Amino acid sequence: MALQLIFGSCCFGQSVLSLSSASGQPGEPVTLNISFDTTYPGKAAALQWTLNSPSSEVASFNAVAGPAAASAQKSLYCANQTCLLAGINSNTLSTGVVAIVTLNLSPTASGNLVIELSNPVEALVNGSDGSITSTNGIVNVGAIAVAIKPSAGSLSAAQSLQLSATVAGTTNSNVTWTINPQVGALSSSGVYTAPALILTPQIVTVTATSAADPSAADSADVDLLPVALTVSPSTISLQPWQTTQFTAQVSNTSNSAVVWSISPALGSISDGKYSAPRRIRKPESVTVTATSVADSTKSASAVIKLVPFPLRGPPPRE
Repeated sequence: MALQLIFGSCCFGQSVLSLSSASGQPGEPVTLNISFDTTYPGKAAALQWTLNSPSSEVASFNAVAGPAAASAQKSLYCANQTCLLAGINSNTLSTGVVAIVTLNLSPTASGNLVIELSNPVEALVNGSDGSITSTNGIVNVGAIAVAIKPSAGSLSAAQSLQLSATVAGTTNSNVTWTINPQVGALSSSGVYTAPALILTPQIVTVTATSAADPSAADSADVDLLPVALTVSPSTISLQPWQTTQFTAQVSNTSNSAVVWSISPALGSISDGKYSAPRRIRKPESVTVTATSVADSTKSASAVIKLVPFPLRGPPPRE
């Protein structure tokens, strides 16, 4: 007895509706393809599917008919997340890209986003449903990162430093610049200017925050250096009529000028040259001070020991 096999409209295996994967950036659109691989050649009249995406990561989406759908004169109709691809039934769908989906990512999107392609339906020309399955797509969203250069700097009074911020993970390169504490000035282009007077050493933190993602930021520390002085020599001994030249080394300012003074007023000083008095009756100490012209609160001192001439003793006995 012969065994007769009869095949109907169904086939071994299933048709597949698959969503492609892609990489994207926060706040930017990303495009995915929906591809159709049918096990019913010449019989697929229409398709339907549902597209689900993380609502907090995807702001919106839209879809248009793909090349395979256009060649079969099919139109795409979408309501909410469900799309129907249909047209003249006699113009059947073949394997290929049946839809192109554009996802508009939210500014805070990050990580691997699973885009679900579910509830697929394949309508055949004879009015029956084909056996079809679907596969999801993944959108890899790189995190937004901000990097400041230089990462640190040192400034004296009224000096400026140009900082730059590089933003990765988005095409929006705009940043907002801020400083903490509110000392000095910062321009919208990242130029920080130290205050005209720096009384004590301190650190100002300059921060650049991404306009696309306020959680993405980077900072640089700027050391503010007050005026500093040293006087040399730091100590010296002089007798009547003697002189010595003092020098003042001024740092952290472009203005190296100083004002010289002595206390008590014994002898005289001019441009750092000290002249001991003609008579020194007893040992005395005089403090020589150099005060910065750039910052009158900053000074340095040296000490002069005034030594009288030794007294002459009686003539030696014979």
